[in-house]
Amino acid sequence: MKVIYYNSTILNKFGKHSVIQTTRYMVNTSHVVDRTGHANNFNFVYDPIPTNFDNVLSWKECCLKRAEELWKIGKPITLFWSGGIDSTVAFCALRETKKENDDLIVRLTQDSIDEYPLLYKDSIQGFQQLVTTKANVHRWKQELFEHSLFKQDRIFITGMCVAGEHTPQGGDFLKSYIYLASNPWQDCVNILRETIPQSVYFQPQDKKPEMYITSIIKDIMDFLEEHIKYAPFEIKTVFDLYWWCDFSLKWTYSDVLIIYVNANYYDNSKTYSFFNTEDFQKWAITNNDIKHNNTGLRYKQPSKDFIYEYTKDKDYQSNKTKELSLLSPSSPYSASKASADHLIFSYFQTFNFPSVILRPSNNYGPYQFPEKLIPLIILNAIEEKKLSIYGTGKNVRNWLYIDDNINAIKKV
Repeated sequence: MKVIYYNSTILNKFGKHSVIQTTRYMVNTSHVVDRTGHANNFNFVYDPIPTNFDNVLSWKECCLKRAEELWKIGKPITLFWSGGIDSTVAFCALRETKKENDDLIVRLTQDSIDEYPLLYKDSIQGFQQLVTTKANVHRWKQELFEHSLFKQDRIFITGMCVAGEHTPQGGDFLKSYIYLASNPWQDCVNILRETIPQSVYFQPQDKKPEMYITSIIKDIMDFLEEHIKYAPFEIKTVFDLYWWCDFSLKWTYSDVLIIYVNANYYDNSKTYSFFNTEDFQKWAITNNDIKHNNTGLRYKQPSKDFIYEYTKDKDYQSNKTKELSLLSPSSPYSASKASADHLIFSYFQTFNFPSVILRPSNNYGPYQFPEKLIPLIILNAIEEKKLSIYGTGKNVRNWLYIDDNINAIKKV
């Protein structure tokens, strides 16, 4: 029997970590499947990594060919559109290849519209099936992916899949560790110590936690040293390594994320990931060095260039970056802020309460409490005290001068 999907966190109760489980923190997933087939816990179903690179198509050719393949199935199509780059590529390709009698519905939420209002106004509005809920995340997913949908005689398309253009998904990696991107891949050890939760490192019975940390890091590095041998190109840099791990270990999770994880629907006979084709994989592997150029500045640039051909939206082509459609607080403090946003928005939706929600970065300025970071560092420097460094000292934070923030608020 082959396993299609499981949540690997269920294995935590068995105690001692497994290396393949621990790598999920590198690629930000709960479902790791090694598509090289050498390190899986179970006998998985997965898409093999191509080995023949004859006839590699351009990005545009991959997109249009995929859209034509989906139309040739002969069923009406429902596309889940988040407003993001990936699902927008899928929409542009499906619309371009759509014949007069083909039936296309775009299922979306207000968050989707807010993500790309210009495309919604100019194109998507004519195909829309709007889900209006602004409830909690669980309710939002239930309504967008309601089970009765999948009983219809249609096929359902998502923009999710780690198809080269989309790797490394480590947006957090690109933002927080870009200074390491061009370093030798072995320097990832510095990232592992910061990004793998302490709950993986420490066990209640451990009397020498530092030895345990060292042991786990060594196990992971040994695994990575073996895993890169199966890469279709030489892994030289930290950037290469995270690209390869996303491509080889996260692909399957991304393929099932929308339907299996978000919709809790387990019949994949009608669902297709737009980017899950051998053509996209070949393009990804042969163009692995051009997607980001070791920076965040070329984020999904081939996709944005493709979208520009249909929208002529120069600002989007030049400046669009990854946006999160939903607030995702990770601490009680951030959750309290997010709940305030939702409360105000609910009054706007229900009672048309006049409101504007702004999300500026950290403020600094005169008379700030002395325990805050900037005044604390300044005071300690004046008094020739030691300056506290948090973590490795490589973390990046944004700060906004209080007067600038006030002026911005006045203008809004």
